[in-house]
Amino acid sequence: MLLLPACRDNAPLVLEPVRTEPSSHLGYGVWVSVPYGFREASSYNGFQNTAATASISLQVNEIPPVAMKKNFDPELLARRKTELLEMRPVYYGDFDSAFFAVVRDKRKRTIRYLLCVSDGTRTYNIKAFCFEDQAGLYGSALKNALLTAYIGEYEEEKEEKDPFQLAGVVDAQTIVFTRDGKFPTEAEDQAKLEIERLDESRSFLSREERYELVRNEMEKLTQNRPQTVQHDPLKNGVFLYASGYGEAQSVYVALLVDADGSSTVIRGTGTTSSSVSEIEEFVRASFLKTVIKY
Repeated sequence: MLLLPACRDNAPLVLEPVRTEPSSHLGYGVWVSVPYGFREASSYNGFQNTAATASISLQVNEIPPVAMKKNFDPELLARRKTELLEMRPVYYGDFDSAFFAVVRDKRKRTIRYLLCVSDGTRTYNIKAFCFEDQAGLYGSALKNALLTAYIGEYEEEKEEKDPFQLAGVVDAQTIVFTRDGKFPTEAEDQAKLEIERLDESRSFLSREERYELVRNEMEKLTQNRPQTVQHDPLKNGVFLYASGYGEAQSVYVALLVDADGSSTVIRGTGTTSSSVSEIEEFVRASFLKTVIKY
């Protein structure tokens, strides 16, 4: 809940950690008031409009907001053809190191929003974006969604059992996770995660080969070649991923490249009742730390 609206682009914002209704769960105990017409995204923790020209998403890392804020240095942004529109300190309950930022990417012609809050253990990066020519349509709703974000139920969720358990070792490079810890699984949705560490002969891939690997894996599992492979910069490496649906199954494929260039392929499958976003959330929480770069 926004208690003190700011009158300047650098005025502090005081936010109270109160969950508003209606609100939707982004993940990790974070809830936001999603704009009307947005639907859950299939390839990341978030929601987007039907045309995918505006979205809200969540990324979690361990980088303190003070360090994250350095990415918004006006001179640094200017070299990237990006303009800082707002930078406001945020007081969120007992957390006083948070901030809210808005930038305009002149090259991509987009407006991007970020609420960065740390609870001392994790940093929650609640993001939104829309194309510049749609800022009048979505800008206020996206900003309101971020400034009414509620981060208050993570402790309850953390005590819950992980959705996937280590089920077995296939070979020296491959392990399997399933819901019930059994392989083959007896879970109703047949959800399975296969983690394969590529051997040295296949591991060190060029940028194009990385994208091609993800597309090929998706095509094997769905018989459809994905049009889009998403990319997230990491603290120490690269993370590529895609998701989709094959015949009677949900599919999630990711490629994690370490700083030394070695690669790990992650294949998630299950029936169409399986939640792709749940699979991705588990992968992100268990196997990588994501860093937002502007």
